Amino acid sequence: MPILYALIARGPIVLSEYTDATGNFELIARRILDKISPGQDQKRQYKHDAYCFNYMVSDGTTYLALSNEVFPTRLSFAFLDDICRQFEATYGDRASTAVAYQMNDFNRTLRKQSLNGLFLNFYLNSFCDFNSCE
Repeated sequence: MPILYALIARGPIVLSEYTDATGNFELIARRILDKISPGQDQKRQYKHDAYCFNYMVSDGTTYLALSNEVFPTRLSFAFLDDICRQFEATYGDRASTAVAYQMNDFNRTLRKQSLNGLFLNFYLNSFCDFNSCE
């Protein structure tokens, strides 16, 4: 599974998350959330050992995905763009006032998209080169 962990947060408040893997990445993700300025739309990457934490902020909501370092960075951001569109279509402005894990039912979508081979193949064949984290 190329996307090992995904979360959606508003500042340090996690609204939804999904993983099938084990490790300390949840703790590292929380530390990354503490460093993110949610008031500014941005896309960034943090590397930790053999993993890449890619995140984007859109309208104050942070979308984060963890993958191994050989997974193409562009594909990880394509995943985040897709999750962002689906989350905003589902919840709209409600994310701005939600409490922790209030939207955790969205983890089914995170799971589906992280495992979605058609999505991955489309981007791999259409847009991505096979470079490691950029």
